[in-house]
Amino acid sequence: MKINEYGFVRVAAASPKVKVADCDYNVSEIKSMIDVAEKENVQIVCFPELSITSYTCGDLFFQAALQQKAVEALLELAGFMKKKPSLIAIVGLPLLLKNSLYNVAAVISHEGVLGFVPKTYIPNNNEFYEKRWFAG
Repeated sequence: MKINEYGFVRVAAASPKVKVADCDYNVSEIKSMIDVAEKENVQIVCFPELSITSYTCGDLFFQAALQQKAVEALLELAGFMKKKPSLIAIVGLPLLLKNSLYNVAAVISHEGVLGFVPKTYIPNNNEFYEKRWFAG
């Protein structure tokens, strides 16, 4: 059955193995999962928040080197996606804009980075203290 004929879209959630602050490794894992999604005729594949850097970087999020590497990794993924015309990927990364750091989801297609969606609810209780790093 071709689900497109009926107005459906195949969406997948993917959870790659990640290493803290190792954008190269994480992007490699994300690419592998994008390849699997493509073979399964997925049209939109969603990765976890901060999947490019990992969620648990802590104060490493303040490091300009990590922020820059995350953007470079995103651009690498955008280049990779140029060969995937039937697929959209949504990946997470920290993004510095106007001296504020945001936890964003980047939407990528074969046309490049389509946009960013910042996380709007930034928890700041119990084990979650994201307001230390991210603007909301």
